[in-house]
Amino acid sequence: MEDAIKEVSEKDHSENASFICVILSHGDENKIYGIDDYTDLHKLTGFLKGTKCKSLIGKPKLFFIQACRGQKFDDGVPLRDCVDADPTPSPPKLPVEADFLYAYGTAKGYYAWRNEEKGSWFIQTLCEKLLELRNQELMHILTSVNRKVAYEFESSQGQHKEIPCVTSLLTKLFYFPKTLPQQRIMADEKQLKNDQPSSLDSVDVAQITMEDRSVKASSTVPGTEDDCVYKMDYGNVGRCVIINNKTFTSGLETRLGTDVDQAALQKTFEDLGYKVDVHNDLTKNQMKSVLKEVSEEDHSQNSSFVCVILSHGTDDKIHGTDKSVKLDSLTEYFKGKECLSLFGKPKLFFLQACRGKKFDEGLDRDVLEASPLPTRKKLPVEADFLYAYATAPGHVAWRNHEKGSWFIQSLCEILPKHKHRELMHILIRVNRKVAFDYESSKTKQKEIPCITCMLTKEFYFPK
Repeated sequence: MEDAIKEVSEKDHSENASFICVILSHGDENKIYGIDDYTDLHKLTGFLKGTKCKSLIGKPKLFFIQACRGQKFDDGVPLRDCVDADPTPSPPKLPVEADFLYAYGTAKGYYAWRNEEKGSWFIQTLCEKLLELRNQELMHILTSVNRKVAYEFESSQGQHKEIPCVTSLLTKLFYFPKTLPQQRIMADEKQLKNDQPSSLDSVDVAQITMEDRSVKASSTVPGTEDDCVYKMDYGNVGRCVIINNKTFTSGLETRLGTDVDQAALQKTFEDLGYKVDVHNDLTKNQMKSVLKEVSEEDHSQNSSFVCVILSHGTDDKIHGTDKSVKLDSLTEYFKGKECLSLFGKPKLFFLQACRGKKFDEGLDRDVLEASPLPTRKKLPVEADFLYAYATAPGHVAWRNHEKGSWFIQSLCEILPKHKHRELMHILIRVNRKVAFDYESSKTKQKEIPCITCMLTKEFYFPK
């Protein structure tokens, strides 16, 4: 496997618009099995990154992976147990892991950048784009966030780069409700533009350029079928919980600049109609208690839930002011029967925290063959990758001995039908089909595919 991917990476892809790799095998979390032994998925994808494959820099690299990611089963939750979820006559259950989205400030294993005066690259860009593009579908907004962070920011001294990472287990498209007056949006944009980092920041950021922006004023959801769009007309848009950890008793450095992020987030989500609660400097147990308490509330009149965590972190852990906690331990309060009034509704987690100790050195502009941007100096090495997994982290992937796997068969059915749509819209439909239409025959287990997106542009198959 390694030799095959390495050989392909060494070919000239200058006339190719994209690259796709599909792997069908046994697996575990971050591992793919060859017929003799396993290899790390990141080792396989590493052959396509940076200077190892210059002719694919700036072009989409898509990985579709049909393999287990652990040994857990998703028992699902009967729809009849859900409180006011979208009515669907079948199936009897939905996957517990479905309808979550996690937007990380950086790729797995990497530092997340924050300016001591202006705030973090990811959160400031997120707040800008949420207001600017609030009438667009959520993944369109987050792809725009990816692009701005990847193209316009680099650290002032080491010239390091960053690419946000979005992991989606959503089963429908997500649109924020209502429309702000045009004048209010323009005023918000002007204020956010004035708050951008300076050209050479004292700590960690140099902003290179500002792309032209236009305000989308449409108040309707264009070109979508109702059953493929989350219902957002409950009594309330939903709750937004912001956990802002700045000062630590564990010896970790103070997160200067995080209050700027917190203020921007509070304003942004209030403008989007959310009821915002801010919690500062929480210990590990306090973070768990706050989220557990919120999960036990009645959300039957809420359309969605948002949680933003600003803190130090590692790969799969978030730091409280005293100790770290696994992200799964915080999100589990909102899964399945733990929070029935949010089941079937979108639960969005935005995470500004480091995910490791690696730096993304970026790739110098002179090796790029992709669409030219004369002011761009570097592009993050991890940018422009998409990974579509058959199942959620830690879970088994299901396959029928005669008819093939749930994920791959659904992918092959949905792609031809919706090939004119943007890729993330296609994959969300795949998520929906697998989640709604399949369960194991004997044990009635469920599955939800998992999409990890670091693309910086929207992707359409050619007509």
